[in-house]
Amino acid sequence: MLSVGKLDSQIHNVNNMSAKLAKFMPVLSACLLVVSCTLLTALGNKPWGWVLLGLCPISLIGQKQKFIRDMSLLILAMILVGLTPVNTNLDAPHLVIMSVGLIAAAALPYFISRYIYKDRAIRFKLNPKRLWNKKDIFYLAIWLLLSYFILPIYFATTGAHANWTVEPSFHSLSLLFYGTNSVGAWDEFFFICTVLAILRRHLPFWLANCLQAIMFVSFLYELGFTGWAFVPLYIFALLQGTIFRRTESLLYVLVVHLSIDFILYLALIHAHYPQFVPIFITG
Repeated sequence: MLSVGKLDSQIHNVNNMSAKLAKFMPVLSACLLVVSCTLLTALGNKPWGWVLLGLCPISLIGQKQKFIRDMSLLILAMILVGLTPVNTNLDAPHLVIMSVGLIAAAALPYFISRYIYKDRAIRFKLNPKRLWNKKDIFYLAIWLLLSYFILPIYFATTGAHANWTVEPSFHSLSLLFYGTNSVGAWDEFFFICTVLAILRRHLPFWLANCLQAIMFVSFLYELGFTGWAFVPLYIFALLQGTIFRRTESLLYVLVVHLSIDFILYLALIHAHYPQFVPIFITG
Protein backbone atom coordinates (compact mmCIF):
# COMPACT_ATOMS: atom_id res chain seq x y z
CA MET A 1 0.00 0.00 0.00
CA LEU A 2 1.12 3.54 -0.69
CA SER A 3 2.08 5.67 2.24
CA VAL A 4 0.33 8.99 2.72
CA GLY A 5 3.54 10.81 1.75
CA LYS A 6 3.95 8.93 -1.51
CA LEU A 7 0.28 9.37 -2.35
CA ASP A 8 0.54 13.12 -1.77
CA SER A 9 3.66 13.22 -3.95
CA GLN A 10 1.91 11.42 -6.82
CA ILE A 11 -1.10 13.71 -6.54
CA HIS A 12 1.25 16.69 -6.61
CA ASN A 13 2.98 15.34 -9.74
CA VAL A 14 -0.35 14.77 -11.45
CA ASN A 15 -1.44 18.29 -10.60
CA ASN A 16 1.81 19.69 -11.98
CA MET A 17 1.39 17.73 -15.21
CA SER A 18 -2.20 18.93 -15.50
CA ALA A 19 -1.09 22.54 -15.00
CA LYS A 20 1.64 22.21 -17.63
CA LEU A 21 -0.80 20.61 -20.07
CA ALA A 22 -3.30 23.42 -19.44
CA LYS A 23 -0.61 25.96 -20.37
CA PHE A 24 0.52 23.98 -23.42
CA MET A 25 -2.89 23.39 -25.03
CA PRO A 26 -3.52 27.04 -25.99
CA VAL A 27 -0.09 27.11 -27.65
CA LEU A 28 -0.94 23.90 -29.54
CA SER A 29 -4.26 25.34 -30.75
CA ALA A 30 -2.60 28.56 -31.88
CA CYS A 31 0.18 26.65 -33.68
CA LEU A 32 -2.38 24.46 -35.47
CA LEU A 33 -4.08 27.62 -36.71
CA VAL A 34 -0.79 29.12 -37.89
CA VAL A 35 0.39 25.96 -39.68
CA SER A 36 -3.01 25.55 -41.35
CA CYS A 37 -2.74 29.17 -42.55
CA THR A 38 0.71 28.49 -44.00
CA LEU A 39 -0.54 25.39 -45.81
CA LEU A 40 -3.69 27.07 -47.12
CA THR A 41 -1.90 30.20 -48.34
CA ALA A 42 1.87 30.16 -48.82
CA LEU A 43 2.28 26.46 -49.60
CA GLY A 44 -1.00 26.05 -51.44
CA ASN A 45 -1.59 22.63 -49.82
CA LYS A 46 -5.32 22.96 -49.39
CA PRO A 47 -6.12 19.35 -48.33
CA TRP A 48 -3.68 19.27 -45.42
CA GLY A 49 -4.44 22.89 -44.60
CA TRP A 50 -8.12 22.08 -44.14
CA VAL A 51 -7.26 18.95 -42.14
CA LEU A 52 -5.17 20.92 -39.66
CA LEU A 53 -7.74 23.70 -39.50
CA GLY A 54 -10.33 21.01 -38.76
CA LEU A 55 -8.20 19.82 -35.84
CA CYS A 56 -8.23 23.29 -34.28
CA PRO A 57 -11.77 22.98 -32.80
CA ILE A 58 -10.89 19.52 -31.46
CA SER A 59 -7.83 20.96 -29.71
CA LEU A 60 -10.13 23.39 -27.87
CA ILE A 61 -11.93 20.62 -25.99
CA GLY A 62 -11.49 21.03 -22.25
CA GLN A 63 -9.92 24.48 -22.49
CA LYS A 64 -11.17 27.66 -20.84
CA GLN A 65 -14.42 29.04 -22.19
CA LYS A 66 -12.91 32.45 -22.93
CA PHE A 67 -10.12 30.90 -24.99
CA ILE A 68 -12.59 28.69 -26.87
CA ARG A 69 -14.70 31.71 -27.80
CA ASP A 70 -11.71 33.75 -28.91
CA MET A 71 -10.09 30.97 -30.94
CA SER A 72 -13.42 30.21 -32.59
CA LEU A 73 -13.31 33.72 -34.05
CA LEU A 74 -9.87 33.11 -35.56
CA ILE A 75 -10.90 29.70 -36.90
CA LEU A 76 -13.94 31.30 -38.57
CA ALA A 77 -11.71 34.02 -40.02
CA MET A 78 -9.22 31.47 -41.32
CA ILE A 79 -12.01 29.50 -43.00
CA LEU A 80 -13.06 32.65 -44.85
CA VAL A 81 -9.47 33.44 -45.85
CA GLY A 82 -8.97 29.87 -47.05
CA LEU A 83 -12.11 30.07 -49.19
CA THR A 84 -11.17 33.44 -50.70
CA PRO A 85 -9.32 33.32 -54.05
CA VAL A 86 -6.23 35.30 -53.08
CA ASN A 87 -3.93 36.22 -55.95
CA THR A 88 -2.71 39.22 -57.95
CA ASN A 89 -5.38 39.04 -60.64
CA LEU A 90 -6.44 42.65 -61.22
CA ASP A 91 -9.68 41.94 -63.07
CA ALA A 92 -12.47 43.96 -61.46
CA PRO A 93 -14.79 40.96 -60.77
CA HIS A 94 -11.98 39.07 -59.06
CA LEU A 95 -11.05 42.12 -56.97
CA VAL A 96 -14.67 42.39 -55.82
CA ILE A 97 -14.83 38.72 -54.82
CA MET A 98 -11.47 38.85 -53.08
CA SER A 99 -12.37 42.09 -51.29
CA VAL A 100 -15.67 40.69 -50.04
CA GLY A 101 -13.99 37.53 -48.72
CA LEU A 102 -11.20 39.36 -46.93
CA ILE A 103 -13.50 42.03 -45.50
CA ALA A 104 -15.75 39.29 -44.13
CA ALA A 105 -12.74 37.57 -42.54
CA ALA A 106 -11.97 40.74 -40.57
CA ALA A 107 -15.51 42.04 -40.02
CA LEU A 108 -17.35 38.90 -38.82
CA PRO A 109 -15.02 38.18 -35.87
CA TYR A 110 -15.32 41.84 -34.85
CA PHE A 111 -19.12 41.89 -34.92
CA ILE A 112 -19.45 38.51 -33.21
CA SER A 113 -17.04 39.59 -30.47
CA ARG A 114 -18.63 43.00 -29.97
CA TYR A 115 -22.35 42.26 -30.34
CA ILE A 116 -22.76 38.56 -29.49
CA TYR A 117 -19.99 37.96 -26.95
CA LYS A 118 -20.34 41.56 -25.66
CA ASP A 119 -16.55 41.68 -25.59
CA ARG A 120 -13.93 44.12 -26.82
CA ALA A 121 -11.23 41.64 -27.80
CA ILE A 122 -11.02 43.16 -31.26
CA ARG A 123 -10.77 46.93 -31.53
CA PHE A 124 -9.92 49.02 -34.56
CA LYS A 125 -8.59 51.89 -32.49
CA LEU A 126 -7.35 54.63 -34.81
CA ASN A 127 -6.28 56.94 -31.97
CA PRO A 128 -6.01 59.96 -34.31
CA LYS A 129 -5.33 62.45 -31.50
CA ARG A 130 -2.09 60.76 -30.55
CA LEU A 131 0.88 63.01 -31.33
CA TRP A 132 3.79 61.49 -33.20
CA ASN A 133 7.17 61.65 -31.53
CA LYS A 134 10.68 61.48 -32.99
CA LYS A 135 10.75 57.68 -32.73
CA ASP A 136 7.56 57.46 -34.79
CA ILE A 137 8.98 59.64 -37.55
CA PHE A 138 12.31 57.80 -37.48
CA TYR A 139 10.57 54.40 -37.76
CA LEU A 140 8.54 55.58 -40.75
CA ALA A 141 11.57 57.14 -42.44
CA ILE A 142 13.69 54.00 -42.02
CA TRP A 143 11.06 51.79 -43.64
CA LEU A 144 10.56 54.23 -46.50
CA LEU A 145 14.31 54.24 -47.19
CA LEU A 146 14.58 50.47 -46.93
CA SER A 147 11.60 50.02 -49.25
CA TYR A 148 13.05 52.45 -51.79
CA PHE A 149 16.36 50.57 -51.96
CA ILE A 150 15.23 46.97 -51.40
CA LEU A 151 12.08 46.64 -53.53
CA PRO A 152 13.76 47.27 -56.92
CA ILE A 153 16.54 44.82 -56.01
CA TYR A 154 13.98 42.27 -54.89
CA PHE A 155 12.04 42.46 -58.15
CA ALA A 156 15.21 42.44 -60.26
CA THR A 157 16.73 39.39 -58.52
CA THR A 158 13.59 37.27 -58.16
CA GLY A 159 11.38 38.31 -61.07
CA ALA A 160 8.50 38.40 -58.57
CA HIS A 161 7.09 41.50 -60.27
CA ALA A 162 5.85 39.13 -62.98
CA ASN A 163 3.30 37.90 -60.43
CA TRP A 164 1.47 41.19 -61.05
CA THR A 165 0.08 42.10 -64.46
CA VAL A 166 0.81 45.78 -65.02
CA GLU A 167 -0.45 47.50 -68.15
CA PRO A 168 0.31 51.14 -69.03
CA SER A 169 -3.29 52.31 -68.85
CA PHE A 170 -5.21 54.41 -66.35
CA HIS A 171 -7.64 51.56 -65.69
CA SER A 172 -4.92 48.99 -64.99
CA LEU A 173 -2.81 51.33 -62.87
CA SER A 174 -5.87 52.39 -60.87
CA LEU A 175 -6.74 48.77 -60.08
CA LEU A 176 -3.12 48.11 -59.12
CA PHE A 177 -3.19 51.09 -56.76
CA TYR A 178 -6.43 49.87 -55.21
CA GLY A 179 -5.13 46.32 -54.89
CA THR A 180 -1.84 47.16 -53.21
CA ASN A 181 -3.35 49.65 -50.77
CA SER A 182 -6.51 47.75 -49.87
CA VAL A 183 -4.55 44.58 -49.09
CA GLY A 184 -2.03 46.61 -47.09
CA ALA A 185 -4.81 48.12 -44.97
CA TRP A 186 -6.44 44.71 -44.52
CA ASP A 187 -3.15 43.26 -43.27
CA GLU A 188 -3.22 45.65 -40.32
CA PHE A 189 -6.93 45.22 -39.61
CA PHE A 190 -6.65 41.43 -39.70
CA PHE A 191 -3.20 40.33 -38.54
CA ILE A 192 -2.53 43.11 -36.02
CA CYS A 193 -5.97 44.16 -34.76
CA THR A 194 -7.60 40.73 -34.94
CA VAL A 195 -5.11 37.85 -34.86
CA LEU A 196 -2.53 39.48 -32.60
CA ALA A 197 -5.17 41.09 -30.40
CA ILE A 198 -6.77 37.72 -29.67
CA LEU A 199 -3.60 35.64 -29.33
CA ARG A 200 -1.96 38.10 -26.93
CA ARG A 201 -4.90 37.67 -24.52
CA HIS A 202 -3.89 34.06 -23.93
CA LEU A 203 -0.21 33.81 -24.88
CA PRO A 204 2.92 35.81 -24.01
CA PHE A 205 3.12 38.82 -26.32
CA TRP A 206 6.39 37.72 -27.93
CA LEU A 207 4.89 34.35 -28.90
CA ALA A 208 1.61 35.85 -30.10
CA ASN A 209 3.55 38.36 -32.19
CA CYS A 210 5.78 35.68 -33.74
CA LEU A 211 2.74 33.58 -34.66
CA GLN A 212 0.80 36.45 -36.25
CA ALA A 213 3.93 37.40 -38.22
CA ILE A 214 4.09 33.87 -39.70
CA MET A 215 0.48 34.19 -40.83
CA PHE A 216 1.17 37.70 -42.15
CA VAL A 217 4.11 36.48 -44.28
CA SER A 218 2.26 33.35 -45.45
CA PHE A 219 -0.62 35.43 -46.77
CA LEU A 220 1.68 37.83 -48.61
CA TYR A 221 3.65 34.92 -50.08
CA GLU A 222 0.43 33.64 -51.61
CA LEU A 223 -0.24 37.14 -52.90
CA GLY A 224 2.97 37.14 -54.93
CA PHE A 225 5.81 38.05 -52.58
CA THR A 226 7.82 34.95 -53.32
CA GLY A 227 11.58 34.36 -53.16
CA TRP A 228 13.43 35.92 -50.25
CA ALA A 229 10.76 38.49 -49.46
CA PHE A 230 9.73 36.53 -46.37
CA VAL A 231 12.82 37.76 -44.51
CA PRO A 232 12.11 41.54 -44.53
CA LEU A 233 8.37 40.88 -44.40
CA TYR A 234 8.69 38.82 -41.22
CA ILE A 235 10.78 41.53 -39.58
CA PHE A 236 8.25 44.14 -40.69
CA ALA A 237 5.32 42.12 -39.31
CA LEU A 238 7.05 41.66 -35.96
CA LEU A 239 7.84 45.35 -35.71
CA GLN A 240 4.32 46.39 -36.70
CA GLY A 241 2.92 44.24 -33.90
CA THR A 242 5.38 45.73 -31.43
CA ILE A 243 4.75 49.29 -32.59
CA PHE A 244 0.99 48.82 -32.35
CA ARG A 245 1.38 47.53 -28.81
CA ARG A 246 3.40 50.62 -27.91
CA THR A 247 1.30 53.25 -29.70
CA GLU A 248 -2.17 51.66 -29.60
CA SER A 249 -2.72 53.56 -32.84
CA LEU A 250 -4.11 51.75 -35.86
CA LEU A 251 -3.82 55.04 -37.75
CA TYR A 252 -0.05 55.12 -37.26
CA VAL A 253 0.63 51.53 -38.37
CA LEU A 254 -1.68 52.10 -41.34
CA VAL A 255 0.27 55.22 -42.36
CA VAL A 256 3.52 53.26 -42.17
CA HIS A 257 2.17 50.33 -44.14
CA LEU A 258 0.40 52.37 -46.81
CA SER A 259 3.44 54.61 -47.28
CA ILE A 260 5.49 51.50 -48.01
CA ASP A 261 2.74 50.24 -50.31
CA PHE A 262 2.95 53.45 -52.32
CA ILE A 263 6.64 52.79 -52.93
CA LEU A 264 5.71 49.19 -53.77
CA TYR A 265 3.21 50.52 -56.30
CA LEU A 266 5.86 52.69 -57.95
CA ALA A 267 8.44 49.89 -57.84
CA LEU A 268 6.06 47.50 -59.59
CA ILE A 269 5.47 49.98 -62.39
CA HIS A 270 9.21 50.61 -62.61
CA ALA A 271 9.96 46.88 -62.79
CA HIS A 272 7.60 46.50 -65.76
CA TYR A 273 8.21 49.86 -67.41
CA PRO A 274 11.45 51.47 -66.13
CA GLN A 275 10.99 54.50 -68.37
CA PHE A 276 7.70 55.44 -66.65
CA VAL A 277 9.12 55.77 -63.13
CA PRO A 278 12.87 56.49 -63.48
CA ILE A 279 13.34 57.31 -59.82
CA PHE A 280 14.95 54.13 -58.48
CA ILE A 281 18.72 53.74 -58.42
CA THR A 282 18.91 50.10 -57.29
CA GLY A 283 16.88 48.38 -59.98
